[in-house]
Amino acid sequence: MTPPFLRPPSTTRIWLWTAVTAILISLALAPVYTSTTCLDALDPAHTSCEVSQLGFAGNQTNGWLWLAAVIATIAVGWILARRRRSQPRR
Repeated sequence: MTPPFLRPPSTTRIWLWTAVTAILISLALAPVYTSTTCLDALDPAHTSCEVSQLGFAGNQTNGWLWLAAVIATIAVGWILARRRRSQPRR
């Protein structure tokens, strides 16, 4: 009998880890706050404002980066689960 740590992972375990990874990526990269910083000057031509999206940790992030990372995680989970399903049972 093969020890549990040497057996290939089940599809349920693959999807569970995929979900956990997607949640962690969302916590790190999902834009939840919008920050606006304005630098005023005496001359209105030199006044500038910057708008940025911030994540939960206050890090500057981008919605497209978050979406691409979540899609890539789901794609890898799907490929792993499909490959596991196509393997013959022992």
